[in-house]
Amino acid sequence: MADTVATLPGTLTHSAPQPPEPPPGQPYGRRSPLQDRADELARAGRPGPYGVELREVPFLTQFNLRVRERGPRSAYGLLPAAPLDFPLPLALPGTPNTVLRSGDRAAVWLGPDEWLIVTPPGTAAETDDTLRAAADTARGADGGGEGGGGSGSGSDGGVDIAYTDVSAHSTTLRLGGARARDVLRKVCPIDLHPRVFGSGACAQTLLAGGARVLLVADREPDGFLVFVRASFADYVTDWLLDSMTEYAAGDGHFRNEER
Repeated sequence: MADTVATLPGTLTHSAPQPPEPPPGQPYGRRSPLQDRADELARAGRPGPYGVELREVPFLTQFNLRVRERGPRSAYGLLPAAPLDFPLPLALPGTPNTVLRSGDRAAVWLGPDEWLIVTPPGTAAETDDTLRAAADTARGADGGGEGGGGSGSGSDGGVDIAYTDVSAHSTTLRLGGARARDVLRKVCPIDLHPRVFGSGACAQTLLAGGARVLLVADREPDGFLVFVRASFADYVTDWLLDSMTEYAAGDGHFRNEER
């Protein structure tokens, strides 16, 4: 029922409208950057063996994790190019521009000592606790700073750790279908051939000439996740929708020879 605004006798009254019911699983007061465009995205796609589809994957939990090794192992304190033996249930990839997954969780390589930890919506507290426990374990008896959005540090020969919840920084678009790679080629400058950018690959790049995004090849063939800053979400969506136009209409049966 609407809330009635109290007024003096003899004056008009009006009712303040209640906010709309949020989508299932979404708390009141929280809106994804592309929530109002869900129907538009659904209409723009074309299912089928030669189609392409675009949708938002909102509210993924995202933590930026920095882990720097101490001691003489590296002159710059950087970690080796191998999965890091770090007390997490999810391995951290050491090979540049790769992703390691465990169930519905993923660790995305961002730099020699930096990763993005991606977990399902609503798991921020759980992920924070996991990272805090890992930082405490790595820190050991040396003490140091607190975890939980802060940092933990180890003794000489150990590791320095810092992590931050960046879930509100960006939203995620999923581009899928047989034509997804062709759509991305129009707006992305990197080599997207399946031999170069297949499942388990990631890259930080520019999209549509100006938006800095994190591009991750999904588990499914010809599927991509685009992590884009919330303020650029509409801009990137407009470009992708425009690039999809020729594949969302007609029979779309023509395929490039290299595919």
